Amino acid sequence: MKRTIGKGVNRGDLWDRISMGSPISSEMRMAVDSLGKNRRRLLGRINPWAWCVEVTRGCNLSCGFCPTRLYPKGERLFISDNIWGSAVDIVNKLMPYTRFLIANWGEPTLHPRFLELMRMARQGAPNLTLLLYTNGTQILNRTFTYRDLFEAGLNAIFIDVYGDRERHIELAKSSSYQWWEEGKRPKKTKNLFERKQGQGCFIQISRNPGEWLPQKNNRGNIMTFCNDLDWEAARKLGITPIVYPPHRRCDQPVKFPTFVWNGYYVFCGQDVMNHTTGEFDDGKLGNVKDGPDGFIKFWLGRYMQDLRAKVHQNIDGRASHERCRQCAFVGGRADIPIWRAGFSEYWDGERFIPLPPWEKVEAPNGGIKRITRRGLLDL
Repeated sequence: MKRTIGKGVNRGDLWDRISMGSPISSEMRMAVDSLGKNRRRLLGRINPWAWCVEVTRGCNLSCGFCPTRLYPKGERLFISDNIWGSAVDIVNKLMPYTRFLIANWGEPTLHPRFLELMRMARQGAPNLTLLLYTNGTQILNRTFTYRDLFEAGLNAIFIDVYGDRERHIELAKSSSYQWWEEGKRPKKTKNLFERKQGQGCFIQISRNPGEWLPQKNNRGNIMTFCNDLDWEAARKLGITPIVYPPHRRCDQPVKFPTFVWNGYYVFCGQDVMNHTTGEFDDGKLGNVKDGPDGFIKFWLGRYMQDLRAKVHQNIDGRASHERCRQCAFVGGRADIPIWRAGFSEYWDGERFIPLPPWEKVEAPNGGIKRITRRGLLDL
């Protein structure tokens, strides 16, 4: 009997094609051999930790530390039911016990069909954990109640407070759901990573990033989003562009696949302006509409594997990548290792292909060196 990799995907299809794709390195062979063996981590060593998901592009606030200030004023772009359904189908088939981190670079609850999207996800992927990160404005104005949101399928709600904090606390207390303020989680209460997948429901009320202490900024918990910010506004908050990134590995590209409102994958949640939706072969890293096969081609594809090799294995670390060198973010549990080898080759949809050797090229200003691949355009 053939072992399945999620509903509707079996060894005779995606699994066998990857296995027969002739992995070159021993590390990639071990990763391929781990596929399908653990029902909770069907993709084995390459299984993502969680997905960063954008259902709304655009916000009803305009904060100096947030890149959404750069979007056209008043613009709102919303994910469609079809795109959302495609993403839910991928995770249910390939990684049914993963998490959707519903945030990215817009206020999710502005989506006119937000509750319907949550119901679709809960029905289509019953073991998926749904986490909402919100500015709370739609809760304060009673567009949504906590009961609405949790009954639609959410497992946890994280609120960055931008309005009346006492009113937020009052609404949380009266909701009948478990809640706490950031840093005040009750003893013996399991945190998100200790809970079983899909377990909830709870509310966390947090400060917004503009209220964070300066030392938290210095630890790398303030993001510059590949230097895409309104710098006149950001500098007033003590945020400055990244010139020389920290020499610290970042595990974001091996843990968090990210897609935006139109379904296109981007290399990282820090790519708020979606630079990498147009830098790969035919012009795209791929789209969730491409299904499970398309996800594997994105996740093990040329751009992502080259990125991981540079960030993890090159002596210059994140400074060797044209986007990562503009980022100093080290929060979000970014330094906990999951998958750190097998980056010397990529999957083209049919077979594994070795990445060309590295070449170092001096930057025009004589500063940070760029790392390119012989025979390929600079990725």
